[in-house]
Amino acid sequence: MDEQARNLGAYAQARLTPMEALRVSFGARADKQWFEGLDGTELDNGGLSGNVSAAYDATDFLTVRGGYSSVWGGISLAENFIMNPGWNYDGGIDPVRAENVTAGFDITHEGFTFGAGVFHSDFSDARDPTYRGGPSLTTDFETKGYNLSAGYSWGPGFVRVSYTDSEIEVDGNPASSDATQYLGAPLGQIISLEAAHLFEAAGVRVGGAVDMALENSDTEDAGGQALGAYEVVSLFGEYQPDFAQYLLVRLEANNLFDETYSDRATYGQDFTNVQPLLEQGRSFLLKVRATF
Repeated sequence: MDEQARNLGAYAQARLTPMEALRVSFGARADKQWFEGLDGTELDNGGLSGNVSAAYDATDFLTVRGGYSSVWGGISLAENFIMNPGWNYDGGIDPVRAENVTAGFDITHEGFTFGAGVFHSDFSDARDPTYRGGPSLTTDFETKGYNLSAGYSWGPGFVRVSYTDSEIEVDGNPASSDATQYLGAPLGQIISLEAAHLFEAAGVRVGGAVDMALENSDTEDAGGQALGAYEVVSLFGEYQPDFAQYLLVRLEANNLFDETYSDRATYGQDFTNVQPLLEQGRSFLLKVRATF
């Protein structure tokens, strides 16, 4: 069984600097799609998309930015696992469209950086077929949230941290990982911390990262259980010898404390009758790379 789609598109994008402190980008796209269902039903659709964004240096250390886009996405192909040879496409399938908005600012001063932003995406008629429900089911959903970041660079090294809080709602309601599996994921609050330093005289760089996800209770509101928190620590060391600058030797210790966890985007964590896929435990990797 298979569905097929052929897509033809044309686009134009302009990136301009009307003044030294202002950078503007805008563009448009036209698409045509020819879709064929399991039973040979043919559906022809077309749509227009547009986008505009700008960044403005308000001062020598502050930049504000924002953007908007309206995107026509056609009809996505169904996953083979749910295809049903009895599907009937006579009613047609509505093509998806997304409205996206972003806004934020960045501060840079003497090695320090700080940024903040908000984002919102609203999808209409996203295809969401089921084996018994048919090929033409669609749903509306939205994702929204904000992110924060901060860092400091001292030349041979840096440290930076980022925090993202996002949520997804399907048809205006909190959603489980089952309702969102073809649309997104209930990520919640994610924190990442990175640091590295280069000892130039020795040609050695060392660093590490901490990836954390806080408990997410949004899936409880959808009738499941909360997504558990986890913290994963990884370290690395790199050596680039003076006598062979083309050579890089890297040693990694990933998931150093052998955390048992599923990545926040993994399906099924909110269901008691599903054993979600676990990420790799403690592992050590030795990598050698030669660049010619």
